[in-house]
Amino acid sequence: MKHYNQETNKYVKLIIVTATILLILVGLLIWHFVQQNNQQISNIGVTTTQEIVNIDPNDPDGDGLNNIMEQEFGSDPYKADTDGDGIDDWHEKSLGTDPQNPDSDGDGVGDYQEVYVDLADPLGPGDLDSDGDGLSDKQELKLGSNPHASDSNQDGINDGQALEQKVDLTNNDFDNDKITNFEEKLRGTDPYKADSDGDGIDDWHEIFGNSP
Repeated sequence: MKHYNQETNKYVKLIIVTATILLILVGLLIWHFVQQNNQQISNIGVTTTQEIVNIDPNDPDGDGLNNIMEQEFGSDPYKADTDGDGIDDWHEKSLGTDPQNPDSDGDGVGDYQEVYVDLADPLGPGDLDSDGDGLSDKQELKLGSNPHASDSNQDGINDGQALEQKVDLTNNDFDNDKITNFEEKLRGTDPYKADSDGDGIDDWHEIFGNSP
C-alpha cells in the first residue's frame, strides 16, 4: 500500500510539473503576442505622425497646386481631384477644364473619357490638342510626333507649321551631323547642312574639334 502511494505521488508531481511548464510556455506566448501588437500599434502611430509632419501646409492635398492657386482656380485645397472625375486638379488647370465639373463642356461625355480614352477636346467639339501646336493628339500619334511637345523635332517651328512645310516631325537631326536641330539653332548653324559654312569641315568637327 505504501509502495502504491509513493507511485501515485510520483505521477501527481510529474503531472504538476508538466502543467506548470505548459502554463509558463503559454504565458510566454501570450506575452510575446501582446508585445508584438503593442509594437505594431506604436509603428502605426509613428507612421501616421510622420505622414502628418510631411504634409505641405501650402499644398495639403499634394496635387501640385498651392492653396492660393487652388483658391484662384476654384478647386478644393484638401482634395487632389475636386470633382472626382479621375483627372487631378493640376491636370485640370493645364487642360483648362472645370475642377468642379466632371463634364466641363456638358456634352454628356466625362472629361476623363474625352481626354484619356477618346482624345477629344473636353471643352467643346473636335479632338484634343494637348500641346496647342495645331495638330490633334490623334494626328500626332498617327504621324509619330509627340502630342505633348509643340515642336517634336526641335527645329524651332511648331508641329502644325512644320507639317504644312512638309518637314519630318520625327527627325531632330535633319543633316545627320550628330548635332540636334535645336542645338544648331542655338549655335547659329544650319540644321539642314552638315557643313553650314561650306568650308569642307562639317559642323560637328568645327564645334567639337575631334572625331564623333
